[in-house]
Amino acid sequence: MSMSRWMVVALGAGVALAGCGGEEAAKDFEALAAKVCECKDVECLAKAQGDAQAWLTKHAEARGSEAHVKRITEAGAKMTACAQKLAMGAMGGATSASPADSAE
Repeated sequence: MSMSRWMVVALGAGVALAGCGGEEAAKDFEALAAKVCECKDVECLAKAQGDAQAWLTKHAEARGSEAHVKRITEAGAKMTACAQKLAMGAMGGATSASPADSAE
């Protein structure tokens, strides 16, 4: 998934939340971000892209609080950083993107 697609998923996730179902959606998205950050190769990243699309479908009607939106936005930023690091590594260099590496 291109970096712009990861950003679209993250932004779409944040915008989608505004009432019920927000906690489950936030937890699922945080888990997805962790999964992306555990990827060691682009094949794993490609599978995570499918999982991100499934997340969007599953939580299309989810609504949550500003806190849920913030958690999803932060998870999306983490996910994007990890995906970008892995993609850059695949072009020549490091081949892993761990959560610790992308932590602020």
